[in-house]
Amino acid sequence: MSGDLFGWKNRKTGSVHQYKASDIVRAQWLHTGSDAYQLRILLAPHKNDQIVRFDGFHEKNYVELRRHFEEVFNVKLLRVQQAHRGWHWGNVQMDGNNLRFTVGGLPGLDLHAQEIAQVTTPSKNDLAIELIQDDTRDQAEDQLLEIRFYQPFTGDEDAEGALQQLKQKLVKKSGVAETKMDSIALLNDVPLLVPRGRYEIDIGRRALKFHGKSYDYTIQYSSINRMFLVPRPNSPHVNFILSLENAMRQGQTSYPFVVMQFDSDAVQSVEVNLEENELTQRGLEKLLEGKTFDVVTRLFRALVGKSVIVPGDFKSVKQQFGITCSHRAQSGHLYPLNRSFLFIVKPVIFIRYDDVVSVEFSRTGASTTNRFFAFTVSVRGGGEFEFTSIDRNEYLPLVEFLQGKGIRIKNQEVPEGGGRGVALEAADLPSDDDEDDDDYHAGASDSEEEDEDFREDDDEDDEEEDASESEEEEDTKKSKKRKKKEKKSKKDKKRKKD
Repeated sequence: MSGDLFGWKNRKTGSVHQYKASDIVRAQWLHTGSDAYQLRILLAPHKNDQIVRFDGFHEKNYVELRRHFEEVFNVKLLRVQQAHRGWHWGNVQMDGNNLRFTVGGLPGLDLHAQEIAQVTTPSKNDLAIELIQDDTRDQAEDQLLEIRFYQPFTGDEDAEGALQQLKQKLVKKSGVAETKMDSIALLNDVPLLVPRGRYEIDIGRRALKFHGKSYDYTIQYSSINRMFLVPRPNSPHVNFILSLENAMRQGQTSYPFVVMQFDSDAVQSVEVNLEENELTQRGLEKLLEGKTFDVVTRLFRALVGKSVIVPGDFKSVKQQFGITCSHRAQSGHLYPLNRSFLFIVKPVIFIRYDDVVSVEFSRTGASTTNRFFAFTVSVRGGGEFEFTSIDRNEYLPLVEFLQGKGIRIKNQEVPEGGGRGVALEAADLPSDDDEDDDDYHAGASDSEEEDEDFREDDDEDDEEEDASESEEEEDTKKSKKRKKKEKKSKKDKKRKKD
């Protein structure tokens, strides 16, 4: 601290946080534990009512700090008692841009509006506040990510409206939602696969807002790093996908991708609320009409300022852009794009070809027909993604495509008998003409083996019976000899006594 400034420097990183003494509105000295104190400073409204906290003080530091604040900063350092009874019942109110929760008149917690990521009402009497995750902190440490307030039902409509009013204040002050005046376009009843539900999408100048039945989400355009438009194989639907740099969160669930689904034949008209010169600059029209997925794609491409990735050169045997397969227990579609793999829908997986070390084809079962195969992608860092239950007819188109992209294909030798986990060679994929013959021969050989096994079992049983009979005869002979010896020994003993 100096005459006009106070601040803090990180010894590890060297970063400095510095503030002006003239911006101080209130300074408090809070007792937080056994000989543990916190210096809490509230800054002026032109500093957005920011609260600065310094922890790690002791009781012996109070006198020196109070003298400096009163004599140099001309601010009183007040002792404040913290609520510590563990009660969860209290009062909530807004103090500038800060949300204050008090218990029995004592401060319980305070939260700045700029720390809020989302504000939702999961139910009529619940208010959920999701906080921004600090990426600079050690991710192994515990962080407060969500706070929920519950207002008991009283039957008073005014009391219930107070919770909604608090929500609107937090939404406005935190900036997680744009006002209606900033809205450029509005899309109604848009079906989302991730997160699942139907949402109203409010498209603004700098962000999107998704209004759902229970949850609202806000996505800044700067957080969108990629966009995809892919048709679903053998389906009348088209998926529009947003890849996010900062994942959306709903409780403990995070969503790094947003997947919208549109009917390929559905049409829609959307009015764009922009001036003529800006419409021309962005390549838009006052009224966008056409197929829904095309209208949405044009809007997002113009406002986000990024290109939309579409399928490229790959075509399956059915002339589709994607392959039906499974990842773990989830079925979906794999799209080999020109520069990356994309799997949808749960989970959404994006793999750049530059990160691929090798790929490997393998069987997924011990069946001799080989109707399906597995496809494993190994990436840098030792990670692997396995896609199973792929139709064997997709093998050659996929191999030719990967070879054209220069991706290393790693195959193992096929041991006798095949089986699960064995690498798949081209010869292991018979054509449709000889598939039935293979199945027929396989079935015939199985029946012959069963017959042979059955005969061998009969012979073994006969041999075991003969062996058991011979063993019984030997045992009876030995027992007779033993009895004779015992009788003879008894007679000898009697003779000696006599």
